[in-house]
Amino acid sequence: MRDHVNRPTPGVVTEPPLTDGTTQRRALLAGIGGLAAGAFLTRGAAAGDLNPPAGPVQPTMKRLDEIEPRIPIGPDTTPGDSATVFRITQPGSYYLTGNELGQLGKDGIIIEANDVTIDLMGFTLRGVSGAGRGIRTIGARSRITVRNGNIVQWGLGGVLLFNGGIELGSRVEGVTAASNGADGIRVGINGVVRGCTTDNNSADGISAGESSFVTECCARSNTGSGVNVGPRSVVIGCSCASNGSFGISTQNLGRSIVSHCAATSNTLAGIRVFQECFVTKNVCAGNNVAVFNGTGILVSGGQSRIEENNCTGNHSGIRVTTAGNLIARNTSGANVINWDVVAGNVCLVVAAAVSGQVFGNSGGVSPGSTNPNANFTY
Repeated sequence: MRDHVNRPTPGVVTEPPLTDGTTQRRALLAGIGGLAAGAFLTRGAAAGDLNPPAGPVQPTMKRLDEIEPRIPIGPDTTPGDSATVFRITQPGSYYLTGNELGQLGKDGIIIEANDVTIDLMGFTLRGVSGAGRGIRTIGARSRITVRNGNIVQWGLGGVLLFNGGIELGSRVEGVTAASNGADGIRVGINGVVRGCTTDNNSADGISAGESSFVTECCARSNTGSGVNVGPRSVVIGCSCASNGSFGISTQNLGRSIVSHCAATSNTLAGIRVFQECFVTKNVCAGNNVAVFNGTGILVSGGQSRIEENNCTGNHSGIRVTTAGNLIARNTSGANVINWDVVAGNVCLVVAAAVSGQVFGNSGGVSPGSTNPNANFTY
């Protein structure tokens, strides 16, 4: 009788038959794995609520005004009129979206609200022939800020945030004001002008009211003064060159600080101050030798301290017209008149001794005085 028992084919590997216990265990594990995969997929891609709440559908993403909450300057948001291209009437933060060109007989932007910030976004607000002012305030406005752009070729002035009222706390930062028909930049009481450039304006480059702060600015080739500030103001770290009046001028009543500035090639004087001022660590050079009273530093009041300045190549190096000042540790040389100081001031001037060549580790001579407050002519 033939044997019907299944035998493996020679050379072929076969798995042993599964017992009932093995089959059950594998089926159980496969079921658990399927449940886990289903739970993962359900958790990662949950369906929406089949019964949504009543009312309109609410957006799930931010609105555009939440991404950019500031207000663009334009005909729809800040419409102009017969006097101006754009008019801002509400407090807020505004910005330019591109270069803007002025119009005949109109200002560029008029501000008639407090608490306004304008970001020029690096763009240029450019005037045309017969246009008015680039940016101006109407009324006594406070806390106005203009920053980051260019204001050029406006017939009646650049950025004018002071019009004779009690404008307080305005700021102009990172602005270039050039070739305007009056002041380049003007702020009122407690104003701040920082990091700005003014050139070829037909009045002062920068004009600031009392108790103002002007720093890190360059003012060149303006018809008036480069920087002109009211009493109780501070001017630090500015460069003022080739202006038609003074490089830096403080108005009467004084009590101002001028420090770490360069005032060169200005028509009347590099720096002019009145009473109770502190002028220190400045360079004043080449201020117009063609004008008799052209001077490096001009002091027209008492109780000021003039210390550690260097004045060269002017008509007068340091000129003091009033008694009662302290002049110490300054140097003055190569001026037509190095010192012009009236009687009654605290001032010691020493003609510095000139040494021979110094080469190596030692040599030279004493400058002529060991007095720590001596001024030197060289």
